[in-house]
Amino acid sequence: MITPAGVVSTLAGSAGNEGSSDGTGTAAQFDGPAGVVVDSAGNVFVADTYNYTIRKITPTVIGGATNWVVTTLAGVARAWGSSDGTGSSAQFADPMGIVLDGANNLYVTDDANDTIRRITPDGSVTTIAGSAGKQDSTDGSGSAARFYYPMGIVEDSTGDFYVADSGNGTIRKITPTVTGGVTNWVVTTVAGSAAIMARLTARAAPRSSLIPRRDNRQRRQSLCHGRHDEYDPQSDTRRRCHHLRRLRSQPRRGRWQGQRSTV
Repeated sequence: MITPAGVVSTLAGSAGNEGSSDGTGTAAQFDGPAGVVVDSAGNVFVADTYNYTIRKITPTVIGGATNWVVTTLAGVARAWGSSDGTGSSAQFADPMGIVLDGANNLYVTDDANDTIRRITPDGSVTTIAGSAGKQDSTDGSGSAARFYYPMGIVEDSTGDFYVADSGNGTIRKITPTVTGGVTNWVVTTVAGSAAIMARLTARAAPRSSLIPRRDNRQRRQSLCHGRHDEYDPQSDTRRRCHHLRRLRSQPRRGRWQGQRSTV
């Protein structure tokens, strides 16, 4: 936390102590937390990227001191997947960006699934746009739309969402449209060109030069940051390394420099 005066303090986690434990303050653990958002009650929600979970940090005042209690709202630590569900029944794959709407629903860019996920206050997770493992730049409604490593996400005053679609080099707009009582999430491209990004990427790093395909889904050592990651032979072999290529020459204890374990 950083005060207006510039005073920095650690709410939860312990530097250099990666893990997935829930707990209070330094007893809690994170693994590469990325996006963060705060609700009107002061609760903090974190996209805990390499634990594949969404964490909630609740300020609890005891004896005049604020304790920051960390729980897991959705997902299962180290359980990579794309399943919708409530709480631990849901799965993520590198959740990155996170934003909160006026009704306290969370919206998450699920980077390695190439999808946008919605989480209600009770922890119920649904996929509102994109289709897990199907990456492209197609505009469309709901699962007909395609993303390629979506990262940042914000909401405007009208309830539309804007997504930084990093692999496509574009900015996407998601408009909730209600028809017959059902909300359709319509995705359009508002800036950038996926075709130009594809040409630049192909020039810089051909697919075949990055991570070799495997016959089966299994753990292998990643070329970009030294983690044991899972790769799906039916999807892009560059998954989870594409946006970290520039950091691959800076390992820190087998991980890319800059990875955090605190909030």
